[in-house]
Amino acid sequence: MNRNQELAAARAAGIGMWRLTAPLWAVGLFFAGFLAALNAYWVPDALEEQTKIHEREQFAALLKKGGAVLPSNQSDFISFDNTKAHRLWLMTRLGLTTGKAFEVIVHTFDEKGRELRTVSARLAEFKKVAGRWQWTFREGRDLHFDPTTGSLLSQPRFQELTLPDYDDDPEVMLFATRAPDTLSLREVSRFVEQTGSNPTGRNAAYAMRYHAIISAPMICLVVIAVAIPFSVTGGRISPMVGVAKTFGLFIVFFFVSSLCSAFGESGALPPIVAAWLPVVLTAAWVVPKLRAVN
Repeated sequence: MNRNQELAAARAAGIGMWRLTAPLWAVGLFFAGFLAALNAYWVPDALEEQTKIHEREQFAALLKKGGAVLPSNQSDFISFDNTKAHRLWLMTRLGLTTGKAFEVIVHTFDEKGRELRTVSARLAEFKKVAGRWQWTFREGRDLHFDPTTGSLLSQPRFQELTLPDYDDDPEVMLFATRAPDTLSLREVSRFVEQTGSNPTGRNAAYAMRYHAIISAPMICLVVIAVAIPFSVTGGRISPMVGVAKTFGLFIVFFFVSSLCSAFGESGALPPIVAAWLPVVLTAAWVVPKLRAVN
């Protein structure tokens, strides 16, 4: 339209650029919604099925070689940091099908990271009661500490101990044994719900994965917003110059996205900020240009 001066004729007739590009924005919104639906419904099913197939084939391969294998939904050496509740779980084995965990140690900290309590048990059993997970510890010690000095206050033994506030999800604990990019949106959203939206440490990578999936559909609108100012510029300059500039801007955008992702996964930036910062920076740069074009 720009090459044949159709844009110039339409604008001379009083048609604004927002109205001329409305079909492009409509298509962008459609694909943004379509991508959001893919990430929310179809992709999770595919990822979860892929994980099941991988675990089944890995189990069969190890069994064929005569190696020691663990049943499905069971894992060894679990380390789960619940940053939202300030609890760190350590256990040698966790099985969802059996509802048991062995050699369990749970450290509880205050807001400043000072240890308040440590529960050490030979066995822990878990089950859902009224929609919440309930943990029962057996044969262990309940250690209490002075957060100011760090000194041990008491360490009574127990045969059975049930703590109502300890409602950590054992399924989410197994998610912590997998790489963040192998988790679906459903799985990683459960992880973030349990540990918090902006955790630090190792959990930051899982929160970054969650926020990156949520912000991904905005790329459809970013493409249109960046392309329009360079596409409608008149004059004797070849349209390919605008295309080249747009392509260069996309390279910059993905470089900034990768950089923010690295900072978010390491915890240097809050994951929600790292995921949305490239989109916000692009919007801050392109909105004045769109207004100038209009």
